[in-house]
Parts: sequence; structure tokens; C-alpha cells
Amino acid sequence: MEPTDTSTPRARNQPSPSPYNNDGYTVGWICALTVEQAAGIIMFDVQHGRPRAQHRRDNNVYKLGEIAGHLIAIACIPAGTAGTNAANTVANHMLMSFPNIRFGLLVGIGGGIPNPEDVRLGDVVVSIPTNNFNGVVHYSKGRVEADGPVRTGQMDRPPQILLSAVNNLRGELRSTTLNTNTIRPRRQIAVERRRRDFGEQSLLSCFEPGFLFSTKDLLFPADYHHQLSTNSQDPNKVSRASRRPCRDVCDLGKQINRPARMDTENPEVHYGLIASGDWLVRNSEERERIRRECGALCIEMEAAGLQGFPSLVIRGISDYADSHKSDDWHAYAALTASAYARELLQDIVPDSLDNLRSV
Repeated sequence: MEPTDTSTPRARNQPSPSPYNNDGYTVGWICALTVEQAAGIIMFDVQHGRPRAQHRRDNNVYKLGEIAGHLIAIACIPAGTAGTNAANTVANHMLMSFPNIRFGLLVGIGGGIPNPEDVRLGDVVVSIPTNNFNGVVHYSKGRVEADGPVRTGQMDRPPQILLSAVNNLRGELRSTTLNTNTIRPRRQIAVERRRRDFGEQSLLSCFEPGFLFSTKDLLFPADYHHQLSTNSQDPNKVSRASRRPCRDVCDLGKQINRPARMDTENPEVHYGLIASGDWLVRNSEERERIRRECGALCIEMEAAGLQGFPSLVIRGISDYADSHKSDDWHAYAALTASAYARELLQDIVPDSLDNLRSV
């Protein structure tokens, strides 16, 4: 008589343990949103199972895998939390369970600062030391002076091995073809892993050739704000009105005309400073103050929390940190950032990490 399978569907579908012990994982990949985590999983060469063990005080949930021989642990900030403190907690918990992490990658979306650099939606910004800053500048809204947000510090300099890989990749054709040569070839992987692991349908649409032509990149002057379609004082109605797309409520004649790029299918990669703070910037005046003060190319909310966790920050641009912000570019920007991270890791020999101290 055949034995009866009495396990629940949930139990049968649970991932098996990773084939590797925790101390084999050397790259800590941190993200803030599920769409960012899903984009990272798509870039794996091989996806592993769950950790073989986890520290009792580690509250992270991990996705494990490898790229070019590097064993990677991805952890996402818990739902309902955000900011530098949340990122710091995720990083500290990761080190409890994965003691041989050599460096971190903070990969996900960010708000672009478009002038004077031609930063556009879908582009990638990589944090590197610039103008006597280490790559990430910390801003606080808790201390506000007459001229806006106050710079309160900066993140540690990225590890030398990452900066060397950045410099090498910067001169490679691969960094200019992230969509056509890195993202699109992984479409079938995305389809299969979506069925098994996650429900981010928005990612799949990004693999279609017409995506970039159907999703508009609109940039307005800093003094032209998103137009509300209601005069109501009800906060709920105002919130709904603010989410209406620009094409429905804004004067498209006011958008800034930018010359078409020669390559319309691939994002550009920009290298420089990233501004990090504990609040979501949706104000073009605040954005411009930060740009004038330090020349940052991007604004985000987690990087400054990784002080003491040597990392490189990689951000796909999903909006312009202004009142016209929407979620339309979230998935594609998450993919371009993850694609850059994949290409970067391919330039680092896994054995070379043996010479680095654990974080």
C-alpha cells in the first residue's frame, strides 16, 4: 500500500534548505520594496533554498542565490517600514546569520535629480566618491533651516574592490546595454520565477519591446507642480486627486523638452553622489536645494542607515522627486538597478573576496 501524503500544500511547497552553509554567503543585497527583491531574484544564475540556519534574533526573510559564483543573501525591509533605521536593522540582523558577508549592495529605486546631468527615468545612478564626499550624503528633515534640509553626515566609502569593479564596468559596452543584453534575455526566467516565487506582474511588462515607448518620461520645471483635480479640503479626496496621472491633469505643454537619445532602448548609467534621508522627497524645491548644495544625482531613503556596513548603492530612477511622482516606472527602474548589480558582480572574481575581512 502506497503511503499517503498528509502534508499540506503549504508544507509541500516550502523551499528546501540551501545547498550551502550560511558562512559561504559573502554578498549582502538589501532592498526596500518587494518589486526590488523580485528584480534581484530574476538576476540570479541559480536560486537556492532557505537558509540552513538563522539567528534567533534575526527577523529578516531571505532569498538566496548566486551570480557569477558569488553566493548572495537578499533581504527586504519589512512591510510598513522605511528609512535609514529600518535599513540599519536589516543589515545588522543579516550579519547575525551570515557572518562572512564581505560587502553590501543596496539595490532599488530612487528619485532622480535631472540637472545639470541628463538623468532620466529608468537610468541608473551608482554612488562613488565625488567632491570630497564618500558617495552617499545624509540629509535630515528633523533639522530644517530657512534654506531647507540640512546635511548631517555621510556614509562610509564603498569598499575598494567595488570601486575597482565600477571603474572597469564603466569602460565596458555591457554597462550601456543593460536592457537589451541583460534584462530582456532573462524574460523566461522572470516568467518561471513569477509562477513559483512572487506575484510582481508589473515586472513582466517591462520585458516587452514596446514598454519604453508606451510609458512616458515627463519632466516639468521645478516651479510647475502637479495639478490637483479637486478643490476639496478632504485629505482623502486630495490624496486621490494627487495620484491622477499627469496626462490627465497637467499642462503637457509645460514639460521640459529634452533631445532624444541616440540609444532609445537602454538606460544610461551615471556615477556620483546620492542623497539619503528619512523622508520621501516629493518636492522639487527640496530636490533643487539638495542638488545645489552637494551636486547629488539621486535621492533615496535607506543608504545612510548602512553606516558600518561597507556598501555600494545602486539606484534605478523611478521619478524626479517632485509632486508629479508616480509608480509607473518602479518595476523597470528596479530591473535596471538589479541588472547593473549583476554586471558588476561578474567583474569580481569570487576568490578575491577571501582576502577581505568580514563586515
